[in-house]
This record gives sequence, structure tokens and C-alpha cells, in this order.
Amino acid sequence: MNRTKLFDSICTPFFYKYALSLLPFLSLCIQTKAQHLWQVYDTKIVKWNYTDGDEFNTATINKDRWLSSFPWSRAVLSQDIYFLDTNVSLHQGKLQFQLNKKENLFALNSWEIDTVLFKKEKIRLVDGNKYRFKYTGGLIWSKKTYQYGYFEIKFKAPTGQGIWPAFWMYGGKPNNEIDFFELKGERENQLHVDVHCPDGCSNYVEFLNYRKSWGHWIDLDRKLKDGFNVVSGEWTENYVKFYLNGELLAYSNHSFNIPMNLTAGTGIAKDGKAFKPGANNDTPFPNNYDVDYIRVYQTNVPPNYEEIKSNLSNDYGRITTDSVYERPTENFLAKKASKKLKNNADKTLKGEKCITISTTLIANNIISVRVLGVSEKDNIEIEFRNADDSLIKQFSVKKNGEQSIVYSGTRDIKISAKINKQVINETLRLK
Repeated sequence: MNRTKLFDSICTPFFYKYALSLLPFLSLCIQTKAQHLWQVYDTKIVKWNYTDGDEFNTATINKDRWLSSFPWSRAVLSQDIYFLDTNVSLHQGKLQFQLNKKENLFALNSWEIDTVLFKKEKIRLVDGNKYRFKYTGGLIWSKKTYQYGYFEIKFKAPTGQGIWPAFWMYGGKPNNEIDFFELKGERENQLHVDVHCPDGCSNYVEFLNYRKSWGHWIDLDRKLKDGFNVVSGEWTENYVKFYLNGELLAYSNHSFNIPMNLTAGTGIAKDGKAFKPGANNDTPFPNNYDVDYIRVYQTNVPPNYEEIKSNLSNDYGRITTDSVYERPTENFLAKKASKKLKNNADKTLKGEKCITISTTLIANNIISVRVLGVSEKDNIEIEFRNADDSLIKQFSVKKNGEQSIVYSGTRDIKISAKINKQVINETLRLK
């Protein structure tokens, strides 16, 4: 369904008579009309409409929106971790996931007791069904599912060997997944992206019993612990794109045609297991992973798939195949198999120049405007005006960042933005 038309139909005088009973819907109408994201390219502008998210400005977690565990379990035995409600908290407009190292006994459900695995791993239960976990962690899981959209998180990365925070989508059936990012506390200037599906997403490579999938660690030009960063994932029926602070990091031409839940949280790696190594004596505990906001956008006019492919390149030339490219690597086995290796993430990936501008209603009279993907060569001028054309605020943008626009006594606000050769002229409907 066209979400804009849906919200327009709700926001009518007829429904306003029932304001008290429909207050959650009316709030959604107000926010949706005022909140947008524009991808500004050299030749076009793609507009996305805000449809869901959380600014985490409340005193407690919105339990109508989030679970603080996986729907099927709080336990992840492979990581010796148990997820607790108390490890997810809100502080001064920030969501905090806490990871603690302290042994606790927690009872397992019957479906969590895998006797074959327990025997193999020499796992012993106490009092019949209790397991001694070494760690407790925190996560949130959206009760709502999504299929396609533009997903964002603003976060500050934790540090310490073994720490494993992430932001991802999970669709089951049985294990479809999009990892917008995974981090390790000891890899402070790297970020991992991946897609997972039962058939290997048609991108597994076999060479001398060596199996290679799509996901990769991507080298960054800064340490993520030094401040807040924005990771965005653009998921359409044709592809998934991964951004850091507005910069395109990775692209996969594999997509998924099922709804998925949105998840964020912090875990712990284990020696000899996935994303090893685990924690050591220098890993700080308690360990916190902070999130400023999570936002979800959708568009009625998805970006043109063929046009996107034609504008992808890397340091080695323009990409002409359906896959992104074959990533050069020093690993001998992967290098030998590279002719078959499809759409691999790489720090050298380049796309058509894109600047993103978003407006978000963060309070009844405050709009936050954020600009990402800015370089020294860009010329960006933005102004906000009341409905009567009186000026609210005017400013130039020289680098990535956010500004607050305080308004009063008006129903609508006009935004005018000049981004190099492109122009945005929109009216933000506040009521």
C-alpha cells in the first residue's frame, strides 16, 4: 500500500474527532509528514519518507515496538551469553546496551537443550535445566517486520577484544539475514558487512575445499570509537547497499523477498568460534554500546537498478558485470577462486556521488536536519522558512553533521536546499 496515501487518509477532520483513541496514529501522521530523507545525486534526487523508528528520548524502552531478547530465546550458548532486559536502558536520549562478565545460572527452555551439542561441547546443566553463563548482554528486536527500505542507526562503538556489537535484519525461513554492520572491539578501524541465506546467496566459491562467501571486513579511515557514526542500509528488491556516514562502502546484488525484523545489540565472541578471538584480561567490563537513534524510510519510487550498476566502480576500473566486482586479495586460495567470486564488499567501491539530507521531528517544535556524504568541494546551502516566508534559519554545510531547527506559531515549514547543481523545495507538513 502507498504509505503516504494511507497516512493522508488517517489525517482527516473525521478522525480528529477521535483524537484521544487515535493518538498514536495521529502522532505518526505528524511525524511522517515532517520527516524525509533525500539522496541527492549529480543528475537526480531520490526521496524517502520516514515510516518508523525510535529517537530513544523516553524514560523507558517502548515495549510495544521492541523486544529485549530474541523471540525464541534469551540464550546464545555458542557465546556463553544470556540477554537481559536490565542490560538495555535509556540515558539522556541514548539507548545503551550493556555487556557484563559475571557468571549467572539461567534456566533453559526444553527446545534450547540440544543433547547432541551438549555432549560434543561437554556442556553440563545444573539442577536439570540451568546453564552457567559467563556473560549477560543486551539487544532489541523489532516486533514489526519490514520488507525493503532505508535503515539507519547512529551509534558509538565500544572497544575491547571480543566485544561484538551489530545492527542487522533477520527473516528466518530458516536463516535469511542482512548484516548492515558487525564490529569487533579490537578492530577499531574496520567494519564487517554481510548477507546470509540458506543457498549461500548464490555467491559461495569452492576451491580445494576452501569456501568463501560474500561478507568482508572493510578498512576505514577513522576509529569508530572516537565519536558517533551513522550506518545506513538501502535494501530494495534488486540489491543491498551499505553506507558509513553517507559514503558507499559495499553493494550486493543479492536481495530477499521476505519480511525481516530489525535488530541491534551487543554480544561477545568466543575463542575458536565465529568472529574469534574472544575476550581477554584487558577487555573492559561492563562494556557499553550506545545508540542515538534508529530510523526507517521507504520510497514509492525505488532507485533505478540498472543506472546504479552502471555507476559502480572501484580503484581497478568501472564495474560492468551483474556482480559488483571480484575483490583483489592477498589470500592465495581466494585469489585463485576470484573469477567466480561475486559482489564482494571492498573499501575501494565507488558509486555516483550522493549526498543525503534528512529532516526529523525530534520534539513538538524542533526539527533536526542532518547532512551526510559531504566533501570539501561541495556547495550546500539550506534554509527553513515559515508558511508566510519569514526566515527561520539559513546556513551553509561544510561537513557531515546535524543542526536543530526551532520553530513556533506555524503549521507548515518550507525547506529550500541547494546542493551543488540540484535543488530541493519542499513543504514539511507538521499537522
